Amino acid sequence: MDNLCFNCFFKYYHTCMILFTLLIIYAYHVFAESSVKSDEPDFDSLQKSDITVAATEPAYLHCKVENQGLYQTAWIRLADRQVLSVDNVLVTNDNRFQVSHRKLSNDWCLIIKHTVEKDSGMYECILSTDPPKRFSVRLNIVENEITISGSKEVHEGDTIIIKCRVGSVVHNGHLPSAVWWYANNTIISFIQNDRFQKSTQSVENGLVSELRIADARLWDSAVYSCEGNNTPRKFIEINVKGNDNAYSTQNGISKTQPLSSSANQKQNFSLENSL
Repeated sequence: MDNLCFNCFFKYYHTCMILFTLLIIYAYHVFAESSVKSDEPDFDSLQKSDITVAATEPAYLHCKVENQGLYQTAWIRLADRQVLSVDNVLVTNDNRFQVSHRKLSNDWCLIIKHTVEKDSGMYECILSTDPPKRFSVRLNIVENEITISGSKEVHEGDTIIIKCRVGSVVHNGHLPSAVWWYANNTIISFIQNDRFQKSTQSVENGLVSELRIADARLWDSAVYSCEGNNTPRKFIEINVKGNDNAYSTQNGISKTQPLSSSANQKQNFSLENSL
């Protein structure tokens, strides 16, 4: 009886030892396999793959590689399959592009300075493994909002008031630092003409610039426009209407077309006397 119990215990102990040994071997292989996988180069799974930037602002496309080793990285633009860079060497002739990579850093950041709408699209960071590994980034370039408003018809002697509002469409985007005004595509000089005044104030997520032209005159009729340093230009046409008795219509001269110079007055006077 004792021998039988001993044999049963021995078989049970022997079986447990075999199972324990197999478990250790399995755990070792799992650990070894995971260690090999962790040593393989791969992209940081937490980096952004969708970026929105306001036009004219720089875009930063990050490519963080873990365990890169001796493998190379390259940036390409998918729209035209253009290779932009290999490691930190630029391949494109577009000087708006550059690659930033600090020593001992795992980030190969593609920078696009002064972005334009055509820069929108898909970009890929490629790792020279076999087969190559790819990390895709979608870049969205949007223009900041801008509106222009004002009375399109004013009477001579009134004050022309035009407002231009610019705002950022990108969360935490940079707002325009200045607003420029134009008349018939010529920038307005506020120093040379004291009838023209400009004021700018900050509002929620934007700027409002106001153009005032005192004592409106017929020749102030023009197409006015405004723009910020990262916005398109917006236009409005202002027509100054003359008062009924402001100008004489003698000699076929329109009351809405002031004489341009004293030379024209002399010429018209001579023509009248010659009739």
